[in-house]
Amino acid sequence: MTILKTLVCILTVIGSFIGGTPSTSTELPAVAETEEQQLCRAKVDKARRLDVLRELEWMSGRTPTVVVGPAFLLMPFHERQGFVATVNCFLLSGAQTSVNFPLLDHATRREIGQWKNGRLKMS
Repeated sequence: MTILKTLVCILTVIGSFIGGTPSTSTELPAVAETEEQQLCRAKVDKARRLDVLRELEWMSGRTPTVVVGPAFLLMPFHERQGFVATVNCFLLSGAQTSVNFPLLDHATRREIGQWKNGRLKMS
């Protein structure tokens, strides 16, 4: 939980220097959410506002598309790990499992890292 609190603090600091607008919606079907799901959604929404996250899409049967913004690259590794774990939580609606996905750079759309088996590996 301290990693998540640290992430929120860092995102707040980064957000005071970097502006950004979300590029896609985080809307999911209207379903009763658990407290953990609501927390993950709120953190993903904040990451969008702070330009840590640029795009997040996932269609059934496909690998999620996660495009990170410039603020992501300014974060220390352990905070990046916490952020990507939050994205995983959001994608899986709070389930305690993991989905593998690449992290794409906002400018080049090239893979700069990967979330695999619950761990972040930067390229």
